[in-house]
Amino acid sequence: MAKRFHLANGERVPYSERKRFIGTTPYASRAAHFRIEQCENDDLESLAYSLVKLLGVDTGDEPMATRHSASLCDGFPNELQAFLDECRGTTDLEDASYFEARFERSPDYARLRRLLEGARRHPCREESGN
Repeated sequence: MAKRFHLANGERVPYSERKRFIGTTPYASRAAHFRIEQCENDDLESLAYSLVKLLGVDTGDEPMATRHSASLCDGFPNELQAFLDECRGTTDLEDASYFEARFERSPDYARLRRLLEGARRHPCREESGN
């Protein structure tokens, strides 16, 4: 599945709410679950969930978007949690302006690349039992 984030004239697609759900429930971003227009950050958030799943975290059918990043990334390099937190943008979902502000900003791809490279260089931590 592919989605355009910019119109033919180069402008960003407009922010909107009440969109239909797009994605695979366990891997979908928070914006997808809230039925909000998705952006580049949502693709990266879903990528982080895919990485967590590939590393062996079993969440069943529970959406990873509902779990705190510390519990998803427990036992893995700190950079993986930092990557997920950067993609999510905030943990304060009570702030109504959160999704619209997140939609308007482009990801810092250089920082995200550094975090993933850092995670690759560090061994996994021992599980804490959470």
